[in-house]
Amino acid sequence: MTDALILETLKYSGFALAAASAIWGMLRKTTFEDPQGHKRLTPAGYVAIAITLGAVMIAASSYGFETLIKDKAEEAKAVEAKAKVAQAIAEKLESDRRDERTLLSRALDRAEAAELRTAAANQRNISLSIAARQLALARDVSRGAVANLAKTDRALAQIGRALQPADMVRVQIVWSVKQSVTLSPILRAKIDWVVEAFGHLDTLSDSERAQLKGIYVKYESDNSAKLSSLRAKPSSFIYPVPEEDGSVFADIGFSGGMFTFLSPTHAQRLVGGNGEHELWELYDKGDYAFELPGDTVTAIEFVLQTGGVRVTSEGQADPATVIRSGELVAVQDFEEATLVIFRPGVFAVDDVTPNFRKSLLDRMRPSFLSLSLSGRNYWFGESEFRKVRMRDGTAWIVSGIGEHRQ
Repeated sequence: MTDALILETLKYSGFALAAASAIWGMLRKTTFEDPQGHKRLTPAGYVAIAITLGAVMIAASSYGFETLIKDKAEEAKAVEAKAKVAQAIAEKLESDRRDERTLLSRALDRAEAAELRTAAANQRNISLSIAARQLALARDVSRGAVANLAKTDRALAQIGRALQPADMVRVQIVWSVKQSVTLSPILRAKIDWVVEAFGHLDTLSDSERAQLKGIYVKYESDNSAKLSSLRAKPSSFIYPVPEEDGSVFADIGFSGGMFTFLSPTHAQRLVGGNGEHELWELYDKGDYAFELPGDTVTAIEFVLQTGGVRVTSEGQADPATVIRSGELVAVQDFEEATLVIFRPGVFAVDDVTPNFRKSLLDRMRPSFLSLSLSGRNYWFGESEFRKVRMRDGTAWIVSGIGEHRQ
């Protein structure tokens, strides 16, 4: 018999005896008066009292038994709570052990990777040491050999920062002239023909349609038939082939720009003065310098409403042609450096150069730059380029590169 059943039996037994006592008292005469006038119990009265006392004893027993049951229940709950706490502690210990095993595995992986990087750094150190000894033999040959030796010495000093190298530099830049650009007659004729052709597409021949391949147009509005801009790769605007009018290609797509990173010390010396240095001097003496060639020009957009031009170039610094001084090695070095940008055509003009080319190139300025250093991205808007006039042309400067990380 369960505790709950015993408790219920005692409760109902107490109710039954109490009810029996009441009924007994109603059906029997329980008292009488003796000759002295005192009330006395009859045998039925003693029975009624006995029944009542039995009911009281049963009620007291049920109360005590109920207390015992509650104590047992609370004790069982306490035991269950302790079991849950013990289980949670065991699960936490198991989780901690798993985490420790994971951290140990990662630490071993990092240690192995560090050993590989150290071995590679040692190999580079040996290679640079050999190069330094070879360059030392040629110190008296030319000033160029001395300069290269100095660059090598500086590169050796940067090996300690090579654990986080900037192993990939990639840029996307948009050059623009906002309005009233003077273009070559052939290029202007091609643009006018494209505008006219898109207005009469149904009447074009197959050969004429082929000339529109790769050229994209934008209309002034959804309901307007008037074009607002033309966008395409450079080759789409050079018809029939670039060789027939090289100056058209030279107008726009011959270079994506020259990029020179300067350490804080070199930036103060080379671009902090009154423009006494030349652009090529900045490039040759740059701590990390490279060019985006003409084949990196991905799109040219002619804004028909204002006569403006936007040229987009995108590419990666070619390790084979990059000029390095060894001052900029880690990503942090680049973030603290100053970036100088210019187009070679800005200072390549002379009296023989057609006026339309000089007008276009002299007025181009960067309006957007996206820079990627070893997977870290930096964006610059038009207002963040500072114009600097050098002896032979104009350069555009961006500083505080690390502050523009996305």
